[in-house]
Amino acid sequence: GCNGLPLSLKVMGAFLRKNKRLRYWERTLQKLKKERELDGDENNSNYMIWKILRVSFDNLKVKEKNMFLDICCFFCKDVCPQGMSKERALRIWTNSKKNIFEQDVEFMLDTLINQSLVKVDKDGIIRVHDQLQDIGKSIVEKEMEYKYTRIWNLNIDPFHRSAHKILNLKDCSSLRLLPTLVRSLHTLKNLNIKRCSSSTSLPNELGNLTSLTTFDISWCKSLTSLPNELRNLTSLTTLNISEYSSLTSLPNELGNLISLTTFDIRGWCSRLTSLPNELDNFTSLTIFDINLCSSLTSLPNELINLTSLTTFDISLCSSLTSLPNELGNLTSLTTFDMSYCSSLTSLPNELGNLIPLTTFDIRGCSSLISLSNELGNLTSLTTFDTRECLSLTLLPNAFGNLTSLTFCDISGVLNFNIIINRNSQSNFKNTSLKIGL
Repeated sequence: GCNGLPLSLKVMGAFLRKNKRLRYWERTLQKLKKERELDGDENNSNYMIWKILRVSFDNLKVKEKNMFLDICCFFCKDVCPQGMSKERALRIWTNSKKNIFEQDVEFMLDTLINQSLVKVDKDGIIRVHDQLQDIGKSIVEKEMEYKYTRIWNLNIDPFHRSAHKILNLKDCSSLRLLPTLVRSLHTLKNLNIKRCSSSTSLPNELGNLTSLTTFDISWCKSLTSLPNELRNLTSLTTLNISEYSSLTSLPNELGNLISLTTFDIRGWCSRLTSLPNELDNFTSLTIFDINLCSSLTSLPNELINLTSLTTFDISLCSSLTSLPNELGNLTSLTTFDMSYCSSLTSLPNELGNLIPLTTFDIRGCSSLISLSNELGNLTSLTTFDTRECLSLTLLPNAFGNLTSLTFCDISGVLNFNIIINRNSQSNFKNTSLKIGL
C-alpha cells in the first residue's frame, strides 16, 4: 500500500531497506493496514503519507522523534527562510541537552536522513518535504505527548480559541525572548521556562497572565531583572527563580503577589544583596527558601507579617551577620534551617516564641558564640542540629526543657562545656543525643 505515491514509496523504501527479512516486511504491511486516518479519506494522498510516516516515525527512538519534530517546526523554511545549516542545528541540539556529544546528535540526524524523512542539500542546509513538515506539525498540535512543546509561528496566535492551562518551554536553552503572543494566554495556569539559559529579560506582557498560578524561571542564568508588571499576577501561588540567577535585586512590586504560598530563590543567587520590604504582603506564604544567597547581608524587619510561614530556609547565606528580632512573630514556623550561616554571631531571644518549631538546624554556624535560654521554650522541637558550631562553648540551662527532642547532634563542637543537670538527662531518654567529636 503506497498507492504509487512517490514520497510514500521513498519513505517506506528507506524504512524497509535496513531490514530485508520477510517477516519484518509482513509486520510492516500489517501496521499500514491498522493505522488510523489523518483526514478520514481513504483515497486522500495525505492519508497514505500519514500511514507511511506513522510507521516510520513510531519506529524511531525518542530523541530521534524529537529531532524530527524540531526540524518540522523550527528548522523549516517557514521559520528559517534562509534555511538551517546542519552545523548550526547540531550545535543547538548538543547545547540544549546535558551529557550528549555532537557525534551522537549527528548519528541521530543521519538516521533521519537514511530513512528519507529529511535531507541535507549540497549547501549543508537541512531540508524536509512540505508534506512531511505538515504532518510533523500535526503530530505536535494533536498528540498529547508533544502538545504545547513547540511554538513555531509568532505571527498567528494559535491560542485564541482554546483554554490552554500549561506552557512548557523548559530546556529551550537557545530561546532569548519569549514570544509576545504569550500575552494573550489569559487562561494560562502554569508557565515553565526552566533552564532557558539564554533569556536575558522577560516581556512586560507577562503581566497580562492574571490567571497564572505557577511560574518557574529557575536556572535562567542570564536573566538580570524581572519586569515590574509581574505585580499583576495576583493569582500566583508558586514563584521559582532559583539556581544560578544573575538577579541583583527583586522589584518591590512583587509585594502585590498576595496569593503566593511558595517563594523559591535558593541556589547560587549570589548577586542578590537584599530583599524588598514589600514582602510583608506575603501573608499566605508557607515556604520561603533563600538558601545559598551568599551576598544577602540582612533580612527585612517586615518579615514579621509572614504569619503563615511554616518552612524558612536561609542556609548558606554566609554574609548574614544578624537576624531581625521580628522573626519571633513567625508563630506558624515548624522548620527553620539556618545551617552554614557562618557570619552569624548570635540569635535573637525572640526565636523562643516559635513554639510550633519542630526542626531547628544551626550546624556550620561557625561564628555563633552562644544560645539564649529562651530557646528552652521550643518544647515542640524534635530535631536540633548544632554540628560544626566551632565557636559555641555553652548550651543554655533551659536546654533540658526540650523534652520532645528525638534527634540532637552537637558533635564536632570544640571546647564544649555542656550543662545538662541530672533531671534534664532523664528528659532525654527517648532522644538520639550525639555528643563529642
